Amino acid sequence: MMQKMLIGIIFTTGIIPIINLDTLFFSAVSTKIALFSFLVVLLCIIFTIEFFRNKDFQLKIIEKINYLTSLKMIQFLIAFAGISLVSTIFANDRYIAFWGTIDRGYGLVNLITLIIYSFLLMLLLKKDEWLVFFKIHMSVAIIVLSKLYIEFFTLTERPGSFFENPAFLAGYLLFIIAFAGIILTKTKSNFWKYLSIGVIVVTIGGILITETRGAMVGIVLGILSASIYGIIYGKDVFVKKISLRSWAIGILLVGFIFVGGFIVTKNADIWQKIPGISRLVTTNKQDNTTLSRLLIWKSGLQSVNPVNHPKEFLIGWGVENTNLALNQYYNPLIYRQDDKNFDRSHNQLLDHFIMIGIIGLIIYISFIFLLIRKITSEKKFSMHTASLLFAVTSFVGYLMFIFDQPVTSILFFTIVAYSINYSTENLEVLKKDTKKIKTYIFLAIIATVIIVIARGVFVSVLQMSSYAQSIQGINQSSIEKISKTLTPFSPAQANIRKNLLETSIDIFDQVDSKELLETAEQLLDTALTAGEEYIMRRPSDFQMLTYLAGGYTEKYKITENLEYLKKAEEYMRRVLDFSPERQELNNNLVLNLTEQGNFEEALLLADRNINRDVLFAEPYYYKGIVLLASGESLYGDALVNLERSFNLDQEIFTERKSINFINYGKLLAYFYNQRNKEKTFQIIERLIINEYPQSDELKQFKIYIEKNFWPKVNFK
Repeated sequence: MMQKMLIGIIFTTGIIPIINLDTLFFSAVSTKIALFSFLVVLLCIIFTIEFFRNKDFQLKIIEKINYLTSLKMIQFLIAFAGISLVSTIFANDRYIAFWGTIDRGYGLVNLITLIIYSFLLMLLLKKDEWLVFFKIHMSVAIIVLSKLYIEFFTLTERPGSFFENPAFLAGYLLFIIAFAGIILTKTKSNFWKYLSIGVIVVTIGGILITETRGAMVGIVLGILSASIYGIIYGKDVFVKKISLRSWAIGILLVGFIFVGGFIVTKNADIWQKIPGISRLVTTNKQDNTTLSRLLIWKSGLQSVNPVNHPKEFLIGWGVENTNLALNQYYNPLIYRQDDKNFDRSHNQLLDHFIMIGIIGLIIYISFIFLLIRKITSEKKFSMHTASLLFAVTSFVGYLMFIFDQPVTSILFFTIVAYSINYSTENLEVLKKDTKKIKTYIFLAIIATVIIVIARGVFVSVLQMSSYAQSIQGINQSSIEKISKTLTPFSPAQANIRKNLLETSIDIFDQVDSKELLETAEQLLDTALTAGEEYIMRRPSDFQMLTYLAGGYTEKYKITENLEYLKKAEEYMRRVLDFSPERQELNNNLVLNLTEQGNFEEALLLADRNINRDVLFAEPYYYKGIVLLASGESLYGDALVNLERSFNLDQEIFTERKSINFINYGKLLAYFYNQRNKEKTFQIIERLIINEYPQSDELKQFKIYIEKNFWPKVNFK
């Protein structure tokens, strides 16, 4: 009975992709992590009870664990966990290395949970149960694909179905192709055979709809590897009297011809009409995404340079510490291409190099190699083996341009477990090895994971749900409820406290009464106190430092107390200690110093920012703001820099239209009174282009001035 419960829980993990609870931060990721963690804990508890209750079950498990741990591939998997543990112990930010983040779902805890899950699959599932498991996955995928196509036909841009992020969805769909291939080769039911073929076709279309270039590369690499496998081992297998080797060679030739034709004709209109392909044709070294990725990869490699970072080169910065590494070596040219804060290099191999060093990278690559060797150990072609090979190689190709996430991690470790189960003739009949030490180590790890997940993941879920309800309406009662969600300290506190700061700042833009203003100020004080406490525990979280700087800046606006502005400056400088080359962080400090009247240093920082990227508009804008605040004698230089900024990027004026109208009104008044025709015309043109409310009057002024007539104007 309990063993059936274990199998039932394993089957339930198949529904994880369609679970999404809106009350959690990053719900498309965090909900799936929470459910997976809950199911693994449940598995561990029931497994442990059955182990000590059932002697026959206990003996089989001991034999299986002893066998599995004798496999070189499993030894490398354990070694990977070991180097991740070492990296966590010596990480720059040990807390995030251990727990991971809500939005990424990695960290040492989640890695160990995945490995335990993989072990439980190997220990518990029989071959006929594996087929049922894959059918559940494929059935759930039909639901995911249905939502994807509905979003596509309702003109949703790059739909993501239950994943929200189309790139994450594409990685999931790669495994669905493999699962459908396995079902196709193993089922005796014509219904499931035809359904599998249909799912493969629809899934490939789904990947194109996501427009995820890494997944398209993955498909090509998967087909290529399967074809090479067919060429090597398909000589004696015939399909319609033609050897599979010949079919594989034909597929490769057709593929090469297609790729060659695509390269030659990629600018043709036909490609622009095909989802996914239309995005692929724009890929080159100059498009923003590609250029930013190349610059990020360069920054990532700099962060593990053995000359400057010998420790990081060997064992990495720490699991989930990529954010620190990439920001310390941030290339300012990235910001013009992509202004996001990168916490991944968008290359899984490089991420592993950064997080767990060259030792971890070598172990990871060796593990992938051993997995492929295990899959292809049967020296005879089969579509079943080709499907498994496709799963691994397409996923590796995909990870060259993206990073792993919870659902694809679960499916990857599922493939690992299945590959070992299937390639071993019968895990039920093994060489009798009843030594218990390895099994008890496994059980000890299980017990630890149960406690850790209960303390971290479940507490986080409860806190996020409670916070989401409390933050809906801001009053005295809700502030008290929010305060209760701030303890105990859990992985969710990073997101809760950052959101609290962000929300409390935004509320000030909406308050319209003294009573609400007092409540909003109390909420901001609560957020600042929570942020201060948080940063004492995790001083390396420079995002929280940025939020605190924003919070104290808002506090200054309310109170006009210069001490709050100086406090904001302190946090801004601490942020720049982490990432000195990020333009937006320097711009924040420029504005802060300008508000304090420290124009000399503000100008120095603005000039440094300009020199980081002379073709980037924003630094010129902020220099113009500093010069404008410095006095009328510098208005000419202010106008030069503002105009240069708007000429490089007109959106800067549009996005900040109100303040720019005020600033240009000030400049217009000055240069008009100075009878400076050139600069007055320049200002008038800029205002008219941006649909200044009194544009008609400005046009009339221009006519007068052209006639050298300067009417008296009250600019106030």
